[in-house]
Amino acid sequence: MIFDFFDAFFNQLVPVCGILMPIVIVWLVLDSSRKKERQRNELIKQMIDKGEDPEKLMPVIEQVDKKKKEVEKSPTKHFKSGITLLSVGGGLVVVDFISHWGTLGIGAFIGIIGLGEIAIAWYLRKYSK
Repeated sequence: MIFDFFDAFFNQLVPVCGILMPIVIVWLVLDSSRKKERQRNELIKQMIDKGEDPEKLMPVIEQVDKKKKEVEKSPTKHFKSGITLLSVGGGLVVVDFISHWGTLGIGAFIGIIGLGEIAIAWYLRKYSK
Protein backbone atom coordinates (compact mmCIF):
# COMPACT_ATOMS: atom_id res chain seq x y z
CA MET A 1 0.00 0.00 0.00
CA ILE A 2 2.71 2.46 0.92
CA PHE A 3 4.69 1.42 -2.15
CA ASP A 4 1.70 2.22 -4.35
CA PHE A 5 1.73 5.75 -2.95
CA PHE A 6 5.42 6.22 -3.74
CA ASP A 7 4.98 4.68 -7.17
CA ALA A 8 2.14 7.05 -8.01
CA PHE A 9 4.05 10.01 -6.56
CA PHE A 10 7.15 9.36 -8.65
CA ASN A 11 5.09 8.67 -11.76
CA GLN A 12 3.62 12.15 -11.40
CA LEU A 13 6.94 13.76 -10.42
CA VAL A 14 8.90 12.75 -13.52
CA PRO A 15 6.77 14.65 -16.09
CA VAL A 16 6.62 17.71 -13.85
CA CYS A 17 10.42 17.74 -13.53
CA GLY A 18 10.75 17.22 -17.28
CA ILE A 19 8.65 20.32 -17.92
CA LEU A 20 10.15 22.51 -15.18
CA MET A 21 13.83 21.68 -15.71
CA PRO A 22 14.30 23.64 -18.99
CA ILE A 23 12.49 26.59 -17.45
CA VAL A 24 14.79 26.52 -14.42
CA ILE A 25 17.91 26.26 -16.59
CA VAL A 26 16.90 29.22 -18.77
CA TRP A 27 16.05 31.24 -15.66
CA LEU A 28 19.47 30.48 -14.10
CA VAL A 29 21.32 31.52 -17.26
CA LEU A 30 19.38 34.77 -17.56
CA ASP A 31 19.81 35.49 -13.84
CA SER A 32 23.56 34.98 -14.10
CA SER A 33 23.92 37.40 -17.01
CA ARG A 34 21.73 39.92 -15.18
CA LYS A 35 23.98 39.72 -12.10
CA LYS A 36 27.11 40.28 -14.21
CA GLU A 37 25.52 43.33 -15.82
CA ARG A 38 24.49 44.66 -12.40
CA GLN A 39 28.07 44.25 -11.10
CA ARG A 40 29.42 46.09 -14.12
CA ASN A 41 27.00 48.96 -13.62
CA GLU A 42 27.79 49.09 -9.88
CA LEU A 43 31.50 49.40 -10.66
CA ILE A 44 30.84 52.30 -13.03
CA LYS A 45 28.63 53.95 -10.41
CA GLN A 46 31.37 53.64 -7.78
CA MET A 47 33.86 55.26 -10.14
CA ILE A 48 31.50 58.17 -10.72
CA ASP A 49 30.97 58.55 -6.96
CA LYS A 50 34.75 58.73 -6.45
CA GLY A 51 34.99 61.44 -9.09
CA GLU A 52 36.81 59.36 -11.65
CA ASP A 53 36.01 59.31 -15.33
CA PRO A 54 34.14 56.08 -16.21
CA GLU A 55 35.20 56.47 -19.84
CA LYS A 56 38.69 55.38 -18.74
CA LEU A 57 37.27 52.08 -17.55
CA MET A 58 35.17 51.30 -20.62
CA PRO A 59 38.10 50.22 -22.85
CA VAL A 60 39.32 47.91 -20.09
CA ILE A 61 35.85 46.35 -19.69
CA GLU A 62 35.51 45.95 -23.46
CA GLN A 63 38.95 44.34 -23.64
CA VAL A 64 38.01 41.84 -20.91
CA ASP A 65 34.75 41.05 -22.74
CA LYS A 66 36.69 40.55 -25.98
CA LYS A 67 39.12 38.14 -24.29
CA LYS A 68 36.22 36.13 -22.86
CA LYS A 69 34.73 35.78 -26.34
CA GLU A 70 38.11 34.69 -27.74
CA VAL A 71 38.41 32.02 -25.03
CA GLU A 72 34.93 30.74 -25.94
CA LYS A 73 36.09 30.28 -29.54
CA SER A 74 39.44 28.71 -28.66
CA PRO A 75 40.30 25.23 -29.91
CA THR A 76 41.24 24.21 -26.37
CA LYS A 77 37.71 24.86 -25.09
CA HIS A 78 36.16 22.84 -27.91
CA PHE A 79 38.69 20.04 -27.43
CA LYS A 80 37.98 19.80 -23.68
CA SER A 81 34.25 19.88 -24.30
CA GLY A 82 34.56 17.21 -26.98
CA ILE A 83 36.61 14.90 -24.76
CA THR A 84 34.10 15.36 -21.92
CA LEU A 85 31.11 14.58 -24.13
CA LEU A 86 32.89 11.65 -25.73
CA SER A 87 33.68 10.24 -22.28
CA VAL A 88 30.09 10.65 -21.08
CA GLY A 89 28.77 9.02 -24.25
CA GLY A 90 31.24 6.16 -23.95
CA GLY A 91 30.28 5.69 -20.32
CA LEU A 92 26.61 5.44 -21.23
CA VAL A 93 27.39 2.90 -23.94
CA VAL A 94 29.37 0.81 -21.43
CA VAL A 95 26.49 1.04 -18.93
CA ASP A 96 24.16 -0.22 -21.66
CA PHE A 97 26.36 -3.22 -22.40
CA ILE A 98 26.72 -4.09 -18.72
CA SER A 99 23.18 -3.55 -17.48
CA HIS A 100 20.96 -3.52 -20.59
CA TRP A 101 19.22 -0.30 -19.51
CA GLY A 102 18.71 0.88 -23.07
CA THR A 103 21.14 3.80 -22.96
CA LEU A 104 23.02 2.81 -26.12
CA GLY A 105 21.28 5.38 -28.32
CA ILE A 106 21.74 8.19 -25.82
CA GLY A 107 25.41 7.31 -25.31
CA ALA A 108 26.07 7.17 -29.04
CA PHE A 109 24.30 10.51 -29.53
CA ILE A 110 26.38 12.25 -26.85
CA GLY A 111 29.55 10.59 -28.15
CA ILE A 112 28.89 11.85 -31.68
CA ILE A 113 28.42 15.38 -30.33
CA GLY A 114 31.79 14.96 -28.60
CA LEU A 115 33.42 13.92 -31.86
CA GLY A 116 31.94 17.02 -33.49
CA GLU A 117 33.44 19.24 -30.79
CA ILE A 118 36.84 17.61 -31.31
CA ALA A 119 36.51 18.18 -35.07
CA ILE A 120 35.72 21.86 -34.44
CA ALA A 121 38.80 22.14 -32.21
CA TRP A 122 40.96 20.53 -34.89
CA TYR A 123 39.57 22.85 -37.57
CA LEU A 124 40.07 25.98 -35.45
CA ARG A 125 43.60 24.97 -34.52
CA LYS A 126 44.54 24.22 -38.11
CA TYR A 127 42.88 27.13 -39.94
CA SER A 128 42.73 29.99 -37.43
CA LYS A 129 46.41 30.90 -37.70
